[in-house]
Amino acid sequence: MFRTKFISIFLSILFSLIFSFSTKASLENEEVVFTVNKYIFKIGGQPFKLDAAPLYDLSSESFLIPLRAFGELLKYSVDWDNKARMATLQKDKKVIEIYVDLNAYSINSKGRTTLLKIDKGRILLKDSSISEIFNVSFEVLIPKNEIKFLVPNNEIRIIAKDFTLKDIGGNNVNLYETLSRNDVKLIILNFWATYCPICLKEIPNFISLYNDYKDKGVIVIGINTDTSSLEKMRTDVIDKYGINYPILLDTNSEVYDSYSVSGVPNLFVVDKNREIILHHLGSTESYFDYLRSYLDRYLA
Repeated sequence: MFRTKFISIFLSILFSLIFSFSTKASLENEEVVFTVNKYIFKIGGQPFKLDAAPLYDLSSESFLIPLRAFGELLKYSVDWDNKARMATLQKDKKVIEIYVDLNAYSINSKGRTTLLKIDKGRILLKDSSISEIFNVSFEVLIPKNEIKFLVPNNEIRIIAKDFTLKDIGGNNVNLYETLSRNDVKLIILNFWATYCPICLKEIPNFISLYNDYKDKGVIVIGINTDTSSLEKMRTDVIDKYGINYPILLDTNSEVYDSYSVSGVPNLFVVDKNREIILHHLGSTESYFDYLRSYLDRYLA
């Protein structure tokens, strides 16, 4: 396990050095990446599970993307009428109807033809149709294999999974119970490890963030992924840096695995609706500047 985590640390350091979000525009959009025949997709580098894998259609030279997964990601309700063989997606006043047997769809009653397939009971829809329906741009990353969509992060909906972990004092802390407190508006979950240099470098930023926002309803929670054999090292780090925000112990990597964490440091911002509204892998000073501006806008 230690070796696997060490490799994840190395890769996350590499990621942080190579990729830096330098503009506000890039930070307000997430890259949603689909890979052909893979039952996961990635949002900002973070993997999430799919119940139907994307396909590539050679005749039309297009990707076929799972419709329900994309719709639910963007907060659409999705219903299926088995008798009419029609799917309906709805958000606010926008209604999308997918007619499976006609290879067609409509947006607020305006019809279009498209290419679609049914796989494992799920509708897979042509990339350009996904782009039009959800008003997102796309780019082929690897021909016939990988495609990305640029999606505004404030439109993305991912439910944070509940968990209970012990803090360094041995007390149980539950995510949903903490979110239900009247004085809590947002929780920042930061997965970190003592053997991760970038994790240690960003601790002062989290201390400063916690001090500045704790009275505004924002709680920083560090989820330490060290094994029990590194307890002394963890204690030394907490004492050395004077960490004053809660540290929870994920010694068996249960929450790490539940959140499909792909390396540390890894940050998730969770709101009162239990939704992950922001995610970031790696650490840069510019990202903390952005995070502060994001929190200020959210709390305004």
